Amino acid sequence: MEKPLQPRTVPVFFGIAIAFLFWVSIASYWSTQQLVQSFDAVSQGHQALDKLEHIELLMESAGSSVRGYVITGEAARLAPFRYAKLVVPYELRQADGLMATNPKAQTWRRLNRLIDAHLAFLSKTVTLRRSQGAAAATTWILMHDDAATRSAMDHVLSEFQAEERAQVEERRLRALDHSFRAKAVLVLAGLMSLGFLAWA
Repeated sequence: MEKPLQPRTVPVFFGIAIAFLFWVSIASYWSTQQLVQSFDAVSQGHQALDKLEHIELLMESAGSSVRGYVITGEAARLAPFRYAKLVVPYELRQADGLMATNPKAQTWRRLNRLIDAHLAFLSKTVTLRRSQGAAAATTWILMHDDAATRSAMDHVLSEFQAEERAQVEERRLRALDHSFRAKAVLVLAGLMSLGFLAWA
């Protein structure tokens, strides 16, 4: 026959149970928060990469559309250029806020200046083609070739993308680690619960 619990023993067991539940709740909450933050950081990094790649694609499309317009004179070919002028500044602001690498201000400003300079070059080319014809636009391109600007712009964009990919991979590994820790906390809590019930 089991010995009944003494009246003084019940409050002790109850206090232990409350303390244990409090510990489990705090540990589970902390682990879950860490896990959510880690996965959010990975998702944010992927969004930043998407923005940078979109900017790169937009700038390439803008250059191609202007070249096509210079050759053909068809205004419809300028649609990608007009779209890039509208969207690229917005995408730059979005990427700036999303990038996990916290880009160096000086390099980031340089990228903005390079993009602005290239768009200004394309705008001037379009204006000359529209007002003075293909010969004037071609002469402008030959005399003010911005190949160096394009090359520098592509280099800085590639540099930021490489840094961001490294950060995303680091955060992905951290998220996996937090996931493992969260599972370990939950398993430990379950085992301790069973042990406490068996002991009680």
